Amino acid sequence: MEAENVDVVNPIGESIWRFCFSAELWEDYLNESHEIDISKMKKIPYFDGDSSTLSEKIKEVPNNKGGIYIYTLENPIAPDHGRHIMYVGRARKTNNMSLRARAQSHFYQYQRGDENERLSRLYDGWAKYVYFSYIQMDSDNDVIDKVEEDLIVHLLPPCNKDYPSVKIRKKLSAFQYS
Repeated sequence: MEAENVDVVNPIGESIWRFCFSAELWEDYLNESHEIDISKMKKIPYFDGDSSTLSEKIKEVPNNKGGIYIYTLENPIAPDHGRHIMYVGRARKTNNMSLRARAQSHFYQYQRGDENERLSRLYDGWAKYVYFSYIQMDSDNDVIDKVEEDLIVHLLPPCNKDYPSVKIRKKLSAFQYS
């Protein structure tokens, strides 16, 4: 019997995500006051199984409010211990935008091939493990923008492409993170 060569490096290489954690940034966030309580976010699966169908639960997301949303990747082996924040976003409240509209727009951009390449990679590889958490906000859009910025700066999610803080961008580029 002849041994078969199996290339495990390339499939694993496509599955690697780089995370940057900063206890200092986490402490800074915890010591500040905030407009939202993240623990009150509602969580739903983003897809129905594979990445070709958006979850029916998207219909539960408010269609008349702006707010903050987070994509997480959740490990089914240890669901209470294997959650990774992958992306932080905001939905400004306008005539044609809301939390639900924003969740749907990511899906439609992905279907057209126009989505952020990091989110596309997330959807391609882990669709059934991607969750959409959200919290609606009655605040004006400037407050929503500020909350999103604060979360991105303090959490450093790997699928966000732009980090709002120049100081953070410089530190991350020193380690070839961003």
